[in-house]
Amino acid sequence: MSNKLSQIIAQINSDKLIYEINDKQELIKLIRPAIGFRTDKSSDNDLEIGKSKFGGQPDLPKSFVWPTYNNEPLTFCGQFNCSEFTHFDIEKQLPPKGIFSVFTFIDKNHPGFLINKNSFHFSYFDNIEDLQRTDFPVNYFKEGIFETASIEYFEHYNLPWANGFKFEEIKQNFINIESFYLLESDINEIIRNVTGQGYLTNQILGENYVDMDLSFVETKLDIRTQEDFQKNVNSMLEMRKNFVPIIQFSYNDPNTNMDRFGDGTAGFGLEVDDLTNLEFLKVSMGFQPY
Repeated sequence: MSNKLSQIIAQINSDKLIYEINDKQELIKLIRPAIGFRTDKSSDNDLEIGKSKFGGQPDLPKSFVWPTYNNEPLTFCGQFNCSEFTHFDIEKQLPPKGIFSVFTFIDKNHPGFLINKNSFHFSYFDNIEDLQRTDFPVNYFKEGIFETASIEYFEHYNLPWANGFKFEEIKQNFINIESFYLLESDINEIIRNVTGQGYLTNQILGENYVDMDLSFVETKLDIRTQEDFQKNVNSMLEMRKNFVPIIQFSYNDPNTNMDRFGDGTAGFGLEVDDLTNLEFLKVSMGFQPY
């Protein structure tokens, strides 16, 4: 157990936090390790090939075929080098080396990020020695070239979203719902004080941002209408329980200019079995507006 997690648990169990011990233990069980990341304005010239970053030109294998949607090249969002954050991956859920690359489609008619089953691409390359800084395709949407921002990772922890499915049964054990929300809030405050970070929208693993897990399912099933949603809602509510968030990031990060095309948090998740087998081509994309 890490020093920070030990501090968090010790403060929750302290007599200063006046709640039933069983209630405390139930919430402690749901604290998840996460890998937070912060950005800083940079340039491609200042970053080595294969370093984690948002924007700029991607670092890709020579054999890589640029992904498209409706015959238009997808927009490169960012790349995440596993070796830079693997020491924070406490449960060793992700590969210790290699790089994730994220591409999405910008609908120029809105304009904005378009999210459906085929409008994004999530790649994993295990050998960064094969990467080269890659020019954009000739017909690339030039307005969608994002400013380069470096990425720095750090240790973090979080609870599930207070109104999410993971707390449904636990809430029933509280004498009143107000006590639950007070304890949940106090634990989040302890996490904030120990880690120096509050609720994150830029993170790897950890817990989903709000209803991101349901959004993963909508994309996987290609749900596009309210009628489709209502028809599949029961199976969707079950499927959401099986998704693990891989990467989530805010379009509103001040060091990128992605907010020109969206206002909210994008997420990329995998079902548990697919994560175990490292089948990253099965990643689903989600989105939560602010």
